[in-house]
Amino acid sequence: MTGELLALASSVAYALGSVAIVISARDTNARASVLLSVLFTAGLSLLAWLFLGASVSDWLTAEVVSAVFYFSVAGLLATAIGRLTLHKSLEHLGVVRASTVRRLTPFFSVLLAWILLGETLSGTGIGGMVLIGFTVLILVGHSWLQPTSPEGQPKPGGATLGYAFGLACALSYALSYIVRKSGIQLINDPYLGSLIGAIAALLFYCSMSLFSPSYRTVLKAPWRSHSRWSAVGAGCVALGQIIQFAALSHIPAARVALINVSEVVIASFLAVHVLKIERRPVTTVQAVAAFATVGVLLVVLE
Repeated sequence: MTGELLALASSVAYALGSVAIVISARDTNARASVLLSVLFTAGLSLLAWLFLGASVSDWLTAEVVSAVFYFSVAGLLATAIGRLTLHKSLEHLGVVRASTVRRLTPFFSVLLAWILLGETLSGTGIGGMVLIGFTVLILVGHSWLQPTSPEGQPKPGGATLGYAFGLACALSYALSYIVRKSGIQLINDPYLGSLIGAIAALLFYCSMSLFSPSYRTVLKAPWRSHSRWSAVGAGCVALGQIIQFAALSHIPAARVALINVSEVVIASFLAVHVLKIERRPVTTVQAVAAFATVGVLLVVLE
């Protein structure tokens, strides 16, 4: 159960990060925590590798070039593209509604893992995935019928744009699961792999800032405007990614992705019941969230 527990711990960290990002967006530019999270990922990964990572001799193999390539691509997908779209979807939709779209991540992951990695699920796992699928359809459909901002005020175009970012985020993270798993299959060192991904993301931001004012904003935001919550959000997201990487070294990518769906329930509970930054969902949303939890348990216990 080591891999499953790590995947669940990753979900908790991601959920805390999502809530903190929404809170920080009210006081500062939400992008302030994007670069901070990348920097935190690099620093935490370096520390984890120094104390827990594989020895240098383990990296002196014929697969090292391919492994570095896979880890770099995973960093671009998750740490660069994934985090930008995650922050934008949270900014437009809030925690509860943005999380519903991110439930599409395991579907993309399972499909890609089946096609590219040959991974399979048992009947129980497939049943859990189908149950999660119904919750996604119901929740997204419910959200489309009530296109309001997280604060309950109409926000024309905001929901559509938020869902577009959410879909891009789900697909990007799903691809990152597969690419990371490919790298770990070559060299089983999740911590150095995470460090390489963070470095690749930093290089990506720096390169894009030469051509895009939007990316220059990302690079400047942490130094111009940040809050305590943006730092908390950045740290939690970074920790979640590192733990998730470690989970991939123990269990299949599709299984990690499905367990990570629990992030939705945890984030919604924190946002609504603990910190009270969003309104209590209607009965329909609460019911399907419960079904989603059952689906996750079926996958974990298969």
